[in-house]
Amino acid sequence: MEKTECIMALVMGLRLLVYALAERLIRMGLARRGESIPNQVGEPTQRSIIRRIFQMFEGIDVLLVEHPLGMQRQVLN
Repeated sequence: MEKTECIMALVMGLRLLVYALAERLIRMGLARRGESIPNQVGEPTQRSIIRRIFQMFEGIDVLLVEHPLGMQRQVLN
């Protein structure tokens, strides 16, 4: 029981580290390009959180179609 809890705590800590790194990279990229993305109320911001980034990608799918000459990839939303 104790070992499972330790593993779960380690995974949670790793998840938070990955989220923080992703947010930092996105924010640095937005600042470098002088761009922004809309926040929850639609106002532009360079200080976005990773949850908002994931929400922006909800509903976007990639369709792979196999042709004799190869694969074709289409982005759907």
